[in-house]
Amino acid sequence: MFFFKRRKNNLKMFVAYHKDAVITQDLFKDFRSEVFTLLNTSINTGDNIAHKNPNYAEMSGWYWVWKNYLPTAQEDYIGFCHYRRFPDFNIRSNNGECTQIKFKKFKKIFNRWKNQDLTKKFNGHDIIVALKINFGEQNVYEQFEECCGEGHLDLALEVIKDKYPEYEEAFHKVMNSHEMFYCLNFIMKKPVLNEFFEWIFDFCAELDKRTNNWEGYSGYNIRMPAFLAERLISVWLDYNARDVLLLPGYLIINETSKDNLKFPRQTELESDTGSAAVAQSNLYVA
Repeated sequence: MFFFKRRKNNLKMFVAYHKDAVITQDLFKDFRSEVFTLLNTSINTGDNIAHKNPNYAEMSGWYWVWKNYLPTAQEDYIGFCHYRRFPDFNIRSNNGECTQIKFKKFKKIFNRWKNQDLTKKFNGHDIIVALKINFGEQNVYEQFEECCGEGHLDLALEVIKDKYPEYEEAFHKVMNSHEMFYCLNFIMKKPVLNEFFEWIFDFCAELDKRTNNWEGYSGYNIRMPAFLAERLISVWLDYNARDVLLLPGYLIINETSKDNLKFPRQTELESDTGSAAVAQSNLYVA
């Protein structure tokens, strides 16, 4: 009689969601996967920051994984995505492009992935990032000032100058760039992920102090720490000169509307000449 050892799965992907209704959707109903695990970003077990979820959004889920899963994780790679925004593990291209896809079509693709050893596609890279957006005529700083209000990136720069001066050059480089990683879809080897989490959560703790835990923020901008982290991950990657594998990504849309998730296509961005922001600081005006 022969016994075959079960192949070790080397990747754990945490799929962030924030409403219980998500897990009743067809994609996740009766969900079983060796690779993908649903992660409620308001999780309040173990060492957690569930009370910060209104500000930190998906980052409160990151924190839970960092403190409760990562120390004993058996997998070599740990990754994060959103229940409507997934890396494209088929790797149709390496330019980080975003493809809008209808739910039913994506379900067929997802079902082929959910128990595969997807790490074979990583070729040993320490970091895998999906979805890179180009803002056209605007640079990263100008786009953020327009969509999230003035001054917040200047506050982040103050923190860098005070606590992480070695990152200042990378910060200016990213802010002057016209593209960045988007939607917080990434996969890292465990030691690298731990380094990133130590840095980003220390950074955000300092931002909390300087804003009195974001007192007075509401509505869209209540998630300001998460919006800043979305920009700061590019700064961290640039400074640490990491060898990054860039994947395209999928954005899942409803069957009834192709535009219900307002993620701009690159062609739309390049043709838009009327939306340039007036930046509060002259540092990043092209």
